[in-house]
Amino acid sequence: MSKQLATLKTLIVDDEPLARARLQRLLNEAGITHIAEAETADQALQACADNAPDVIFMDIEMPGTNGITATEQIRQHYPDTRVIFCTAYDEFAVKAFELEAQDYLLKPFSRERLQQALEKLPTTDVTASITVRVGTDLVRIPVQDIHYCQADHKYVTAYHRQGEIILDDSLNQLQKRFPEHFLRIHRNCLINKQRLCALQQDGQGHYHVRLSDLDCALPVSRRNLSTVRKTLKHAE
Repeated sequence: MSKQLATLKTLIVDDEPLARARLQRLLNEAGITHIAEAETADQALQACADNAPDVIFMDIEMPGTNGITATEQIRQHYPDTRVIFCTAYDEFAVKAFELEAQDYLLKPFSRERLQQALEKLPTTDVTASITVRVGTDLVRIPVQDIHYCQADHKYVTAYHRQGEIILDDSLNQLQKRFPEHFLRIHRNCLINKQRLCALQQDGQGHYHVRLSDLDCALPVSRRNLSTVRKTLKHAE
């Protein structure tokens, strides 16, 4: 299995503890170790908000909201998250693929069938991106194109190569989703680590960072100063 698959953040959603335990064991054997669990659709939605999994293994028949409805809700907010349905019922297959499911596994599925589903996942690096709904359209912004993200009251704005756009995610959610890309420099600002080029101190003792391809200087809080310094040092 590629490094890309080995580092996937995975969520298992199933109300049966034995089913969750078996699937987790099979995923561990396949080399996937970043695994979270949820017993209900509501827990799954909260897990998506907290951790933004790359792949969800979704049961369908569960108490309360079923897996189909949960997936419809997840798709609205996390369109890049892949869903693999794991169910004992085959009558939901058509609806599942209308939701662009990655695969549909019928319980009890074999280790080999699970491997086939995993092999359909990307085996090469995929450009990380943030998808934003603008009117009736979905706009995808590659994370590598973002200079920085700044919070102002209720909104977070991403400043990128093509301009700026208001995001649905909070700064905390963005930092959790893309920890390898974003660096916190202030309570209201994340920067793209790859664009960090200098740390400067002004005459009043305040610190600012400079980003490549930008003329502006962004303030750094004293709380985040040591992290910024470490990031610059590692980049040398």
